[in-house]
Amino acid sequence: MQQDFELLSEGNDKKYIILDNDSKLNYDILINADETDYDCIKIESESTPILRRYTAKSGKRVDVIQCCILDENSVIQNGSPSYQSIEMMITVNGEPNSEKGKAMLEKARRDYPLQYMRDYYYYLSLTSC
Repeated sequence: MQQDFELLSEGNDKKYIILDNDSKLNYDILINADETDYDCIKIESESTPILRRYTAKSGKRVDVIQCCILDENSVIQNGSPSYQSIEMMITVNGEPNSEKGKAMLEKARRDYPLQYMRDYYYYLSLTSC
């Protein structure tokens, strides 16, 4: 299986994803990486979060949410409705890849403390089963 992640440079922990056209996609927060796709956030000047789709060198789908600020109930343009906000997704699964990503993740974790998230997912599991 082909490796899609590489370090940005020696001595730097920042990573990027290699796309199918051999370009390098920088991201600020990795939300998820599994057998089928990568989900990440790229902090840019978009006022409303927007979903962009790419293909990694390995053929996996790369879903990138481009945004500058996440509000409590941010809705993604071009995306599908979700049972949780973008902030909630990064609170639980986010892994920062830049200083901007680290700051956004810290804010999300202040907005959604661990106990709140436990209660939220517990209640969700009761209503879903």
